[in-house]
Amino acid sequence: MSSGQMGRRGRPGDPPTHRSRPGAVRRWLRTNRLTRRPYLIVVTSLGVATIGVGIVLLALPGPGWLVIFLGLGILASEYRWAEQLSSRLRAVARFWNRWVSRQSVPVRILLGSGVLLLLVGVAVGYLLWRGVPFGG
Repeated sequence: MSSGQMGRRGRPGDPPTHRSRPGAVRRWLRTNRLTRRPYLIVVTSLGVATIGVGIVLLALPGPGWLVIFLGLGILASEYRWAEQLSSRLRAVARFWNRWVSRQSVPVRILLGSGVLLLLVGVAVGYLLWRGVPFGG
């Protein structure tokens, strides 16, 4: 036994300990016959619930898109379709980032101003629709 290991070595099939390599617990949960289905149910429920909260936050003040992408990342940890969708969305974001960075400074200022006006418009529209929060 090396100096870094303490206690007895695990037998095959034993759950990994906190000293295991990264991903070992998740791999064990996925491959263990008793934990595979509950693990997928928990991951799916957590991912879908996170996306649901993100959708609600699109209409409310909050980081809706960020929460939606977080939920997609949770689902991508176990589902290939979510991983492919996440990969495509990252590619689109990289494309727009490169396109904007190639534009001249006045065009970038115009684009930034347009996004800012859109956000202000959404905020004003929300306030007109719902009223000032905590207002008398």
